[in-house]
Amino acid sequence: MDTLQYGLADRDEGGQLSIEFGPAKEDRGWYFVEYSLPPAGCWFALLTVVVPGNADLRRVATAMEAEARDWLQRYPVAVFVSAFDAAGESLDLSAVRPCDHLMGLPGEGAEVQLVWRLIGDAEAPNRPFSDADLLRIYYGFPGTRVSSTKHDVEFQERMSAVRKGKLRMTLWLFAWVVAIPLVWAVFQWAGPRWLETAVLVYCVFKATSQALRLFGVVGPSQTQLREQEKQRKMDHYHYHCERNPKGFERLMLENLDQDARDSIAAEAAALRDVSSDGVQQAHRADAVR
Repeated sequence: MDTLQYGLADRDEGGQLSIEFGPAKEDRGWYFVEYSLPPAGCWFALLTVVVPGNADLRRVATAMEAEARDWLQRYPVAVFVSAFDAAGESLDLSAVRPCDHLMGLPGEGAEVQLVWRLIGDAEAPNRPFSDADLLRIYYGFPGTRVSSTKHDVEFQERMSAVRKGKLRMTLWLFAWVVAIPLVWAVFQWAGPRWLETAVLVYCVFKATSQALRLFGVVGPSQTQLREQEKQRKMDHYHYHCERNPKGFERLMLENLDQDARDSIAAEAAALRDVSSDGVQQAHRADAVR
């Protein structure tokens, strides 16, 4: 999920200071969670429970409830909880709960209210938070302070890169379309006699090579063979995709599904490694004490 940005006055620089918050991710062993601050104009945060492997649906629902309580105790902001499988698809919890999604609402003190249904804006316990409220509530939440000056510098750098790329393309086209033909014409007109002979020999060589290939005397090069094989496969695949578009669609969906599974598995492994490193560091600190 993209970072969320909240602004506040920067009295030191006299400009605008923003704080960008990315989602907080934590490993839980058989699943991991991702907590995101409320998007602009929204009165609840987003909490995702991702289960890379197989798990009992009751266990998943119980984990969602436990996570909602945990995050509500950390930050008293209503939370919308969803669960996803290894392919990034929303889990169907209709067999164990009345709804696939859970709403966690802050209560008095440590009390929280968990509701297995969607709550509309009309039933919202609070209006959307202001930037100042969110910055106060999420004090200490991992974030990056970014000044308006830095945003301007980044924008100017991107625009400069675009201008340089456009200039390189223009120069390349000018050289290919104008400069090279002009230089070649000048060489033909004012060049030495040996240059004309060299050009003639090269043209005869190319023509002879093409004639030998045309009559089968000389076979295609390895590069040409690879290109021909690649084109043959592409034509073959395209022919069968045209004959069976539904089969091609199923294959494409299977590939996208596998990509999603690989991405989620890699993310879970990375979080597991970070969690393991943290435990090892804590053990080393305890040993030092």
